[in-house]
Amino acid sequence: MVAACGGNDHGAADRTARRPATTTTTSTSTTTTTTTASAAAGIGAADVGDPLSPGSGNGGFDVQHYEVSIDATDPTGSITVRNEVTAVATQALRRFDLDLAGMEVTSVTVDGRPAQHSRVDAELQITPEAPLAEGATFTVVVDYHGVPDPVLDGSLGEEIGWLRSAAGDTYVVSEPDGAKSFLASSDHPSDKATFTFHLRVRTGTTAVANGELKEQRPDGDATMWTWAAAEPMATYLVQVAIGAYEVVDAGVHDGVDVRHVVLKSLPGTDRRPLDATAEILSTLSSRFGRYPFPNAGVLVADSPDTFALETQGLVILPSSWFRGRMPDDETVTVIAHELAHQWFGDWVTPARWSDIWLNEGFATWAEWLWSEHLGQGTIVERADATHPSAVRWRRQFGPVTSPNALSLFSPNQYGGAGVVVEALRRTLGDQRFDRLLHEWLTRFGGKSATTADFEALASEVAGKDLTTFFDAWLRSTDLPPMPPAR
Repeated sequence: MVAACGGNDHGAADRTARRPATTTTTSTSTTTTTTTASAAAGIGAADVGDPLSPGSGNGGFDVQHYEVSIDATDPTGSITVRNEVTAVATQALRRFDLDLAGMEVTSVTVDGRPAQHSRVDAELQITPEAPLAEGATFTVVVDYHGVPDPVLDGSLGEEIGWLRSAAGDTYVVSEPDGAKSFLASSDHPSDKATFTFHLRVRTGTTAVANGELKEQRPDGDATMWTWAAAEPMATYLVQVAIGAYEVVDAGVHDGVDVRHVVLKSLPGTDRRPLDATAEILSTLSSRFGRYPFPNAGVLVADSPDTFALETQGLVILPSSWFRGRMPDDETVTVIAHELAHQWFGDWVTPARWSDIWLNEGFATWAEWLWSEHLGQGTIVERADATHPSAVRWRRQFGPVTSPNALSLFSPNQYGGAGVVVEALRRTLGDQRFDRLLHEWLTRFGGKSATTADFEALASEVAGKDLTTFFDAWLRSTDLPPMPPAR
């Protein structure tokens, strides 16, 4: 994510393919948190125990796949959804939860049999007809409808989730926990899954989602669009956009289908920043390795002009930035930031929201890499210039690994984390740093991982214990001076 401030959005210093298995846990992070008592009683926990997003995610199972069918033909904005969730029980279950805010639930089945269900705030409590054994694969089908009610996020001061523009076009921005506004799910980044979307819309309306277009066909008096994301994805990275959009084919670049989804009302002359996408991908791939997904592109929507988001394979930016709200070069830099997240955040996803510095630190460092590519300031120059501000942010917000719910998207997590990444590069040297990136993306690609995972791998690559480095750069309330550039 990138948040705009004062019209300057680059550098973050000025801001307040292989298909892997869908199991998303690592040795140091688990997708479920249950109390001994609730586990013994066969009740899945109501959340995963993340203090930065209480109530998010669910215990007792690991989602493998979401098959999401959405009928969005109602002009009032009401949608009808059938969500088929395939999961593996990680404990014996006689009851479990899914996250769902608002919406009217009409039916729930488990393995084809009617299940009891009730609502407690944003928790859908489900009791199957027969208990589920630990290790069992099961399928939950939830039918529901209504106008999605956005979730107000305190860290952004914005509504998130399934959103609708004044013109009636929809789009999704869910970080950190807005997916529950329209998707019955385990809404936490520790539980990634594959997705298929079946979108039924009025004929003449465009419907897009993450992944690849599998089918577009007439369906009665409407049109059905089917999209499939074969690589595991966190719920906050889901994108569904329906409305007066144009799908722009920008060709194949290094085996990646580059396509943009743009409001038809946006003039061609205002779309110039999109032309840099292939060059950005080449620049980032030269350092990070092969782009991890089959497609890449930008969704230009009438979304709030305060932030952009790295929704998987199709990052979203507000149309106002293309209409003059931001200079073209700064919009391009934001595109570079969000595309960098496809590696850091989307391919390797934080297991807890306190790990978000890994997302934003690497995406900020990627902005500096892009700047260096353009000859507009080297990584060293950009990091050194940011360091004094990073010192101030660290004193104001504390360690980058300990944000609170209101400082989750503070500059400490962006430019402040970017200088940590650069300090690590200077400490390791380019050869070991590049090896670290390769190993990180290879070992944890398609999964969720923790700061502890990253520290352990960095020490392994360095051939020595880096605890002292990480204590100083991640967990202190003051920053050391930048190491000398090599």
